[in-house]
Amino acid sequence: MKRQTLGAIGALITCPCHWIGVAVLVGGSAATAWLARYLPALLVVLGVPFLISLWFLFRREPGAACARCAPGARGGTGG
Repeated sequence: MKRQTLGAIGALITCPCHWIGVAVLVGGSAATAWLARYLPALLVVLGVPFLISLWFLFRREPGAACARCAPGARGGTGG
């Protein structure tokens, strides 16, 4: 599995805005009471994996060059 795919899936699962939507969807249940009590801590705890997932998603592969930077590319500075 590519690192970017793993980062995208991780970012979707751990995104703090999605967890607020989950809190709204389970409104009126025991899960809402639990989320209301622990949501700030949950958002902080999920913030770290979210940032790591974004890093995986947008990090360039080692040794990979962008299309503009490749040697011999039109308009590139590498050649």
